[in-house]
Amino acid sequence: VKLATDMSAPGETIDYIVRVRNISPNPVDQVTIYDSLPEYTEYITGSASLPPQFSPDGRSLAYDNW
Repeated sequence: VKLATDMSAPGETIDYIVRVRNISPNPVDQVTIYDSLPEYTEYITGSASLPPQFSPDGRSLAYDNW
């Protein structure tokens, strides 16, 4: 589930929350979560609670092995 600030004006910060849950009966490992940045937005360095990796084009964030 991805939640975001309802509205923002140009130049304002948009807060996102990404929630992930394992719904299988088995533990999982080596999971990577990808989150694409919406058009006309940019990631603010250091703003994520888990440091992300970035796709080569810089438009997707990846959170590895959590």
